[in-house]
Amino acid sequence: GGNTATPIVDLDGIYVLAIVSSNGCSNINNLNATILIDTIAPSLSFLTPDTLTCNILDVVIDGSNSQNGVTYLWSTSDGNIVGNNNDTTIVVDVNGTYLLEIVSSNGCSTTGSIDVVNSLPPNASILATPLEGEVPLLVNFSSNSIGNGLNYFWDFGTDGDTSIIETPDFTYEFEGNYEVILTIEDQYGCIDMDTITILVNELSAVIIPNIFTPNGDGNNEIFRILGGGVNTLNGGIYNRWGQQVYNWDAISGGWDGHTLSGKEATSGTYYYVIKVLFNKGNEETYKGSFVLVR
Repeated sequence: GGNTATPIVDLDGIYVLAIVSSNGCSNINNLNATILIDTIAPSLSFLTPDTLTCNILDVVIDGSNSQNGVTYLWSTSDGNIVGNNNDTTIVVDVNGTYLLEIVSSNGCSTTGSIDVVNSLPPNASILATPLEGEVPLLVNFSSNSIGNGLNYFWDFGTDGDTSIIETPDFTYEFEGNYEVILTIEDQYGCIDMDTITILVNELSAVIIPNIFTPNGDGNNEIFRILGGGVNTLNGGIYNRWGQQVYNWDAISGGWDGHTLSGKEATSGTYYYVIKVLFNKGNEETYKGSFVLVR
C-alpha cells in the first residue's frame, strides 16, 4: 500500500507522505510520520516458594516481581492450584512444576516455570546390639533413621534414663523386658518414632568357694553356692577316698562341716559335685576341691 492513503508497515522508522493534486502540485512539508513498534516482552521473576512439609500443607508461589505484565495465567500438569490462578500469586498444596504466562499490554508474552518440592517425612529406625543378654547388659544403640537435620531423643525403657545423641550406649543392671523408644525430629519439626525391645536376663552363673572355716566364729561357717538364674541345685561333698560325707538338694542349702552322721568333719581337702539347672533350661555340673579349716 505504498501508493495508497493507508500503507501498512512492519518496521519502526520515519515515514514521509507526499500528496500530489490533480494539477500536479505536491506537498511534503510537515507530513513526516514516526512509527514506533513495541516488541518488548514482559520480564518474569519468581520468589522461591517454601517447601511442603508435614506442618506446611500449602505454599504461595509469588510472581509479583515480574515486570510489564497485564495478565497472568498459571497452569500445571502435575501439581494442584488451590486458588488465584489469574493473579500474580497462587496457592498450591502439591509438589510439582508450575508454569506462569505473562502477557503485556502490547500483546507480547513470557512463560516460565518453577518447582515446588515436598520434603519427605522422617523415618525413625533403631539398631541395637545385643538384643538379649544377662545382667549387667551393655547395649550399643544407633540410629538408621532417614531425614534432614535430625534431632534424637532416646528413652531406654527404664525409670527416666534418656539420651539425645545419635549413637548412645546404655547398661541394664536389672533383669526385665525394656521397650526402647527413639523419637526423631527433622528440620521442619516433623516427628517419627521407632521402638525395640531389649530382653535382659538374670545372671546364669554360680560361685563356688575354695575354703570355709566352720569354727564357730560366725564367719564363713557354711560352704554355700552363690549364683543367679538358678532353678534347682543339688550338691554332694566327698572325702579324699570318694566317700560322700554330705549332700543337699536346695538352692539355699550348703554344708556346715558335719558329716551325714552328725560328726564334725576333720580339717583337710574335700571334693564337691554340684549339679545346677538354670532358669533358661541349661544344666551344668561343676566338680572341684576346697579346703575345710577349723
